[in-house]
Amino acid sequence: MQFQYLSELKLEIKKFSSFMNPEPVRTPSNEAIKILSDEAICLPIDNSGNPIVLAFTLILDNKKTNKTCAPLIATMCNCLKSEVIVGDALSTIVRKLETFSEIDTETALKVIQCCTSIVSNHFLEMHIFQSILSLILSFCTSYTDLISTSAIAAADQIITGFLDFATDKNDTLTTVNKRDIDLCFSMSCDNSISFDNHIYKVVYLVLRDLVRVSCGQSSLWLRIRHFNTNVAFGMIENVINYHYDFLVSSQHFVRLISDSIKASYSQMAPLSFCVTSMEKFMELMPESCAAMFSSFLADLKPNSRKLTNSLTFFRIFIMQNVSIVVNFCLRCDQNAKLLSTLISSLRTLCEGFPETIRVNISMKKRDTDWTPNDKSFLISAPIEITIFFIRSCYKAANAALKILVSHTWADVLLVIQIAASIVSGRSCHILMQGIHSLVLLTNELILDDARGSTIAAFCTILVTPKGPDADEVKKIAFETTISAIETAPTAFKGHWTKIMTALSEFLWIPNNFEFTLTIPVEQLTEIALSLLSINDGESKTRLWSMMFLVDLLIANMFRFDKIWPSVEGYFCLLIDNDESQQPSIKAFFKLLENGFTKESEKSLCETIKMLFSGKRFSADTRSQILEQIHLLLSQESDLISGGWPSILEALRPINFKDEVDILNSAFRCVQIICNDLMFSLPEETQSIIISLVIEYSSQMTDINVSLSAFGLLWNVASVAKTTEMWKLIFTKTAPLIGDQRNDVSLCAVNTFFSLIISNANSLEPEIFQYLAGELFFPIIDSLKFREESEITQQQAFHELAHCGRSLWDNFKDVEVFPNKFWRRIITEHEIFMMKCQKRDLIVAAFQFYEELFMCTNNFSNDLIMFIFDSLDNLADYFITNESANSPIYGSFGRLFRNAFPEQKENMTIEILKRWIKLTEHLIFDLDCDGFLPPTAHKSLDAFVLLFPLPDDMAILIYESFVKIASKENANKRLVQISIDHMCDICENRVPDEILSTLFIMSASLFKLKEARRLLLDFVSKDIPINDSMVEDVSGSLMALGKSDKELMDKTAHSVLKMFLRISDQTKLYFLECYENCHLALEELWERFLDPDSDDYHEETAKLLTVEVVERIGNILPVSESEDDILKILKFILSTSTNGKFYGNNQMYYHLFVLLPRLADLVMHPNTEIRQIIRNILIMISEQK
Repeated sequence: MQFQYLSELKLEIKKFSSFMNPEPVRTPSNEAIKILSDEAICLPIDNSGNPIVLAFTLILDNKKTNKTCAPLIATMCNCLKSEVIVGDALSTIVRKLETFSEIDTETALKVIQCCTSIVSNHFLEMHIFQSILSLILSFCTSYTDLISTSAIAAADQIITGFLDFATDKNDTLTTVNKRDIDLCFSMSCDNSISFDNHIYKVVYLVLRDLVRVSCGQSSLWLRIRHFNTNVAFGMIENVINYHYDFLVSSQHFVRLISDSIKASYSQMAPLSFCVTSMEKFMELMPESCAAMFSSFLADLKPNSRKLTNSLTFFRIFIMQNVSIVVNFCLRCDQNAKLLSTLISSLRTLCEGFPETIRVNISMKKRDTDWTPNDKSFLISAPIEITIFFIRSCYKAANAALKILVSHTWADVLLVIQIAASIVSGRSCHILMQGIHSLVLLTNELILDDARGSTIAAFCTILVTPKGPDADEVKKIAFETTISAIETAPTAFKGHWTKIMTALSEFLWIPNNFEFTLTIPVEQLTEIALSLLSINDGESKTRLWSMMFLVDLLIANMFRFDKIWPSVEGYFCLLIDNDESQQPSIKAFFKLLENGFTKESEKSLCETIKMLFSGKRFSADTRSQILEQIHLLLSQESDLISGGWPSILEALRPINFKDEVDILNSAFRCVQIICNDLMFSLPEETQSIIISLVIEYSSQMTDINVSLSAFGLLWNVASVAKTTEMWKLIFTKTAPLIGDQRNDVSLCAVNTFFSLIISNANSLEPEIFQYLAGELFFPIIDSLKFREESEITQQQAFHELAHCGRSLWDNFKDVEVFPNKFWRRIITEHEIFMMKCQKRDLIVAAFQFYEELFMCTNNFSNDLIMFIFDSLDNLADYFITNESANSPIYGSFGRLFRNAFPEQKENMTIEILKRWIKLTEHLIFDLDCDGFLPPTAHKSLDAFVLLFPLPDDMAILIYESFVKIASKENANKRLVQISIDHMCDICENRVPDEILSTLFIMSASLFKLKEARRLLLDFVSKDIPINDSMVEDVSGSLMALGKSDKELMDKTAHSVLKMFLRISDQTKLYFLECYENCHLALEELWERFLDPDSDDYHEETAKLLTVEVVERIGNILPVSESEDDILKILKFILSTSTNGKFYGNNQMYYHLFVLLPRLADLVMHPNTEIRQIIRNILIMISEQK
């Protein structure tokens, strides 16, 4: 590339070598061409005397040729950039360009670009760097904007690059470099100034000249003439911005900057420099910065010509960033005099604003070179600066600002109040943010008077804005207010009443209450009380304040217990007040619904209790509260812990006396507790619930609730685990047995005893001791006869007996139980039955005795006899006072039927006799007018159920049955029932060994046709009969056969079974009884009189043969039945006798004896009879 550029340079110089060019130019040009044409040219060119350099300088100096040298300059720039020309040659060319004034814009820009690109290679070649920088700075004064602008940018770039180089390359300087620098420095600078770093000397030379130029002085090292001070200030500003750390590394640099700052105002330096230098050097040069600030402050007057410039400075400087104010105050204005004067001056400007004007304000940061072009700037700027000032103070959060704020807050507040009437609605939010910042700032700095005044102004703007944009201002003010509250609520402490009263017009409800979570409890309480105090007469406002309060409490549940005690009393008063009741109660319901938590449950439950004390509210209100309690118990019961006592106290029925509907609502709450909740509650709470449920049972307002409460008692009892809880249940329930309301007392009876029985396995012995020793006797005492409570008394006696019987083992160790208790209850029950007028209750009362007889195995014999005495007394009483058709007697029978089976194992003769006595008493002594005694059927059935029994007891019962059946004029049905049972006994229930005894006892029944079955059973059964009973049994059988022809054969058969055991007299009596029964006589003959029989008995045959034959013969003539005649004839034909009893030895001699009886039958019309007679005669003839 170098040779290309040299070739181009040769062509450009050649243009000046012709004869038309001046000789001074043409000759060196030709020499330059000659050198450039030499292929052995020595590069780079560094000799300033080189023909090429000489030709270039002469062309630029010649007035004729310099007009057309622009291409040459451009080509030379290329050569410079490619480093074809260096050293002194380069310096000479740059110096020539520096003095060349006829350069056009394009060429100038190429030169600037060339210098910018090559300068970094020559920072340590002092004469070259000096020339390049001077050349660039000279272009800065060009009247051509493009050139000057480009030059300024290039100068800034070169200076920046050099400063970077100075920072990075200081350690790499050679001895030659240092010598050159020292030489330059000594030629243009005081020897008193020294640097450890050589290159800093060059920096000093550059900065010093720029500062001198900015201060209106001439440069000393750089060749700068007629330089614009603003450009100089701009370059210094650029150095400050990008090389601040480098500048402050040397006091000499700092002093230079200080000089420029001091001269800035007088030299009318650009505001950007003023702002930048103030911002950067407040700490290092506080006095200089204060002086500049004071200078601009002096122009901040209404009639000052420099007012706009001053406002612009402060608008840019103060609003550069939020730390400017605090930094300036701490470093340059520690007594806050300057800043206070600034705010005071701004307030003075604002006080002169016309009220009709409207302006927009903005907090937008302006660039340091910004120039206002809005006519309203003089109005908007003071407001903007003031607001930003206070916001800066707030953001700084520095206690050192307290003096400043205490001096300025009043002026700031006045500026904001004035601005509130002139700023447009869309700008109002900035204003309100300012006042918010003032509130926060005065709060942090503990300037209470200032904070109070600010909040008051805040509320005034919010409630009564002014101006045509009042509505928009009000809207923005409201939005800012709520934002202020939500972002820094603690700033409003002590003034919440003002704030909340102002906000009540808007009915503001925050999106959330997270902003309250960090507010101290004292302030939360203040907010809550301020809400409660709001009262503008509007119900919607009251509702808003109450709802707001509730939302506040809900959000702060974690410290509810610290807030609510201060609020509760006022809250309840508002509920108590007719005007505020509805919104207050609605708010309270919301609190219960959404704010009932572990933290609040105890306090809220106590409030609920308070609300129900003394019937302070209307029925509707209390009903609504109960609905909320019901909802609470249904959905949030798991949250209740310490609040249970209060809830239960609130639900006591005494709070709802004579109010049926409300009582029912309260009871529904109790039902939820008992059915679903109480099982997991502590024992202490469960005990309270038990008392509450029983209290509902005893209340007199609604009997249906009382009865339902007994049902709940079962659920309640299921949680009872301790002796104390059970004692509580029984102690509270027992008195209800004496309640005047029958349904309640009856339910109390059933519940009381059912609880004992169903929970017996889990009850401790102490409970049974307590029941029997402390409660049972008072219960009996409460059962003194009252006609209106007969059903309760009947049930109570029965339950007492049932409980005592079922739980005998549990009660037996109680001293009074085995005897005294039972005697007392039996006596009282007997009295009750005699006084009771209701037949159905008397009938039911017999269940009492059924219970007793199921327990006789535990009773003493004396106590059992006492029971029978009681029954005897009752039987006597009812037989005397009740007709036979009374259902009472049926109950006796049912008692017998149900009680007898229970007595079987423990039955004694004495007890059985008492049963029999009682039964016979009711059968024999009750005038039934011929009808069946009402107890007979069941009582006789009951006796049978006792079997099997010992023989003596069985005989005793059978004897009673015989007695009943054989009673004179006895009812036929009674006789039949008795005999049926006797049959059953004989057939199925007693051993055969006593049947003979029973048969003998039945003699009085032989004539009764109803006894036929019984007698048949006897005669048909092979009854074992011992010797002592043979005569009696046979006599009874023969008597039965004699009296009942239908049984004659069967009885004869039964007698014949024991015939050989009876006496001869009885045997003869047998013939008498059965002389007309040929079958009985035939059986006797065949078995005992026929010598061929296995049972032949000589003595009997001797005694009876003649008599039997004769009686059979007597039957033939009188028999009207041909079948009987045939049977008899066949019998005598086939049967033999012992002839010796007739005085011969013929076996059929009896046929001779009967021949006279047979003669009449010879001509009998029956052929078969005649044939048998013929055979008999043949046999007789054969025997002869």
